[in-house]
Amino acid sequence: RKMFNPDPKALREEKKRPVGFRQQYSGTPIKARVRHDMPTYESVKKEYLKDNQMCECGCGQRSVLIHHKKGRVGGLLCDPEFFMAVAYNCHVKIHNEPKEACEKGYLLPRNN
Repeated sequence: RKMFNPDPKALREEKKRPVGFRQQYSGTPIKARVRHDMPTYESVKKEYLKDNQMCECGCGQRSVLIHHKKGRVGGLLCDPEFFMAVAYNCHVKIHNEPKEACEKGYLLPRNN
């Protein structure tokens, strides 16, 4: 029998992350005007996740992402007052079910 032998170059290309993967995991690329805040944000995010290791939705999973309850506009990107440490599945659910997320306080109005 002949075994399937994939092209090694194609396998290497498949393993590479797409350009801008970190900025686009949530579907929204990070705007150029907030890129200068990224070093600060990364350190604040790391500290927040260290202090909040379990998902704040109460699912019992380990938190891996920061959800921004009021968005990332202006100073909100680095403001831990509006952070929420969440598991990946919970973050997806928050954005897929915004009405329920608003009722639970996981999404806040951006105009206040």
